[in-house]
Amino acid sequence: KLGPRDQGDGALQGALHSLAELDLDYIDLYLVHWPGTQGLAVGDPRNPGNRAESWAALEELHAQGKLRAIGVSNYTPAHLQQLLAACKTRPALLQVPQADA
Repeated sequence: KLGPRDQGDGALQGALHSLAELDLDYIDLYLVHWPGTQGLAVGDPRNPGNRAESWAALEELHAQGKLRAIGVSNYTPAHLQQLLAACKTRPALLQVPQADA
């Protein structure tokens, strides 16, 4: 997963670091772990731009075959709508926690 500290301009390097740490040529499914950026408040106006920049980096690696599928985790409906309005590659997965029954 792409961690909140790698959101934005660190996304490409963060994903490449994951590949290197796993010693793999590709990853089957890679997720943006959280819609926010580490160190920024939830409502910080930089978060949407960082999400878009992160997704563009993952789309690039997806096109290169380094990430076979890309998705998101912990996105709200609003986050997902923003992503779908601007993305070239739709997320393959939305991972959300299951509420205890």
